[in-house]
Amino acid sequence: QDLQDFFDGNPITENSVYPQGVLAQDSKSGGIYYVEDGNKYPLWSKEIMTTNFPGRQLIKLTPAELEAYPTGEPVKFKDGTLVRSTDYPEVYVVSNGKLRWIPDEATFVDLGYNWKTIITTSQKAVSLHGLGPVLTN
Repeated sequence: QDLQDFFDGNPITENSVYPQGVLAQDSKSGGIYYVEDGNKYPLWSKEIMTTNFPGRQLIKLTPAELEAYPTGEPVKFKDGTLVRSTDYPEVYVVSNGKLRWIPDEATFVDLGYNWKTIITTSQKAVSLHGLGPVLTN
């Protein structure tokens, strides 16, 4: 009964490759991927890498080694992250993988957000997330 609230993850077997995940950099192109359980997921910005995987070290893999892994969807910012594009002033919070625009300062402050925690990144990284409903307080 004590274990009923715990989530069962994927089983780890002797064939599991990077079951806890690893950040891998292509030794030729410099591209970075999150590799987990035999799949690779591209990271389209340094900000996604440092926000989602703080303190993780990169390992270098050759293009041939990376080619062995099927490519999945690009890694998005985690839910709860405040983001804005270098190209536009609008601030969004990521919620269920979607961007929810915070329309004004009053809403931002009323919801308890901190201006210092906004991540500024490329428009390409922001556009990975679809648009959700506008955030209201």
